[in-house]
Amino acid sequence: KSWKYFKRAHLHGGGIGASTDKDSDLDLTTCSFSTNSADLGGAIYYRGDTTRGEVVISGGTYTGNTATTAGGGLYLYSAGNFSLDIGSNARFSTSTAGNGGAIYLDGLDHWSPNFEDVQLTDNEATVGAALYLGNVSLMLRSSRVESNVAAGNGAAWVSSEAVLTSRMTNWGTSSADNTDYDVSNEGGADYG
Repeated sequence: KSWKYFKRAHLHGGGIGASTDKDSDLDLTTCSFSTNSADLGGAIYYRGDTTRGEVVISGGTYTGNTATTAGGGLYLYSAGNFSLDIGSNARFSTSTAGNGGAIYLDGLDHWSPNFEDVQLTDNEATVGAALYLGNVSLMLRSSRVESNVAAGNGAAWVSSEAVLTSRMTNWGTSSADNTDYDVSNEGGADYG
């Protein structure tokens, strides 16, 4: 279903806020979230305290969203058996947050989200302008991560519990394409 959310403000999830202890799924196809704000998850906040859950984001635009603390475009925390797939030219741009300007991912148990054909551009944060990775192993394929600005902590911030694997992804042609670094790495990162 196609949804549009504009200029909403909440504590958790400016456009969509969900916290569940039941098995649940969230499927967003060609949605538009613009200029929403929240403390966590400027556009989307999803916390899954479940035995099973799945979030799928196919296409759509997530622009100009703001989170005071974390996840300008998307904040997702998993405390169970969880999956996240983002693709089909989903675009996260011009969003801001303290941590994870575009996307913040973390969890109680280690989990493995997959991104393919995702655009992460022109986002800003103190830590991880495009991506903030907590207890996750992210596979990033055939995507674009450019023109993101972080205060000395990279377009992607990879915690000591996280792993980032990037294949056929455009990180820009020079070090100036993502300010201050492409990846600030405390965990494991293999990107290119």
